[in-house]
Amino acid sequence: MKTVISVVIIILAAFFAYKLLTFKLFQEDDVKLKVIDVPDRKYKLNLYYIPANATNQSYIQIRQVTTAGENVIKSYERYNYLVSCAVNEGYLKLILNDTSFINGKPHTLLLKLP
Repeated sequence: MKTVISVVIIILAAFFAYKLLTFKLFQEDDVKLKVIDVPDRKYKLNLYYIPANATNQSYIQIRQVTTAGENVIKSYERYNYLVSCAVNEGYLKLILNDTSFINGKPHTLLLKLP
């Protein structure tokens, strides 16, 4: 009976040690929010949410995707929520918000496309 209890204790200790050693404090992966096909251009836009970590705040990032790869066009710091977006006449219209504030109001931003 003592050996069964000892085995159970060892298994529980190993489980808790594993959970403690593999615990992630911050989300590490970028979250793709939207893919936009840009009319009259030979590229797409990827909109990402980059989570906060120990050295920077969360932000929304716009990346241009071509056959050569992804290039960062613009990063909007202190925003963590994409309300809406639209492409019109060579501009990307973004409505972004920071949901960490109680009275946070959405901001409309225009980005001239390359």
